[in-house]
Amino acid sequence: MKNSFWPEVLERKMKMIRSIITSVAAATIFIPIWGTFVWASPDVATLSAVSQCTTDGTGGDGVRHACDSEVQTVTSPDGYVLAQNSLSGGLTSGNGSEQECHVSWTNFVEVIPNVTQPKTLKVRAHSRSPKGHWSGRGWAICKYTVILAPLPHTN
Repeated sequence: MKNSFWPEVLERKMKMIRSIITSVAAATIFIPIWGTFVWASPDVATLSAVSQCTTDGTGGDGVRHACDSEVQTVTSPDGYVLAQNSLSGGLTSGNGSEQECHVSWTNFVEVIPNVTQPKTLKVRAHSRSPKGHWSGRGWAICKYTVILAPLPHTN
């Protein structure tokens, strides 16, 4: 009588090992894309965008001034997308009655079926000078950093 117990045990263990390897490989691809478990590391590639504007000062007549910066555009290189959930930063300095940072994403590509990520980040700063007479200038400085995620390779 032939003992078939050990080959079956080995086959089940090999399936389990293949499943673990597949899960680790999938996590390596998806974690940077979804940004859920991203941590700062010196070997993580990032892109940065800085946008700023400064108004004229509010004069003696109390007339306030506003400014909007030019749109700063950052685009990922070929083979990469921007990990949208990894965006960090915001308003780093501001003065006046309004200081705002406006962020938009464009050029979305499908990284896996039904999941898209952007290739382009646009940042714009806005400010309005302070209320009152002779109250000075307004400004806004916006700084953002986003992680570059490699697109999965297709064979």
